[in-house]
Amino acid sequence: MGIEIINEPNTATSWPMMNVTERYKAVDPELAEGTGPIAFDWLKNFYITAYHRLRDEDKGALPTSKAVVFHDGFDLDQWKDFMCGED
Repeated sequence: MGIEIINEPNTATSWPMMNVTERYKAVDPELAEGTGPIAFDWLKNFYITAYHRLRDEDKGALPTSKAVVFHDGFDLDQWKDFMCGED
């Protein structure tokens, strides 16, 4: 068992496939103005930050027996070299 940081983030790859703006009409178009897909650079930085917070022993770390899961954002090619280092 583990924790998935974000389930199915709506990225630049999935946004057009899911036809988000037509499929999910905004209740308040003015408030929704500027809504768009999550950039992979932003998502990768978010995942790295979240991972380190979950594993931070000073803050009650998630046990190492528990997995930290990253959703691929519907684009496997984006993750080829992600988090491959010791850090």
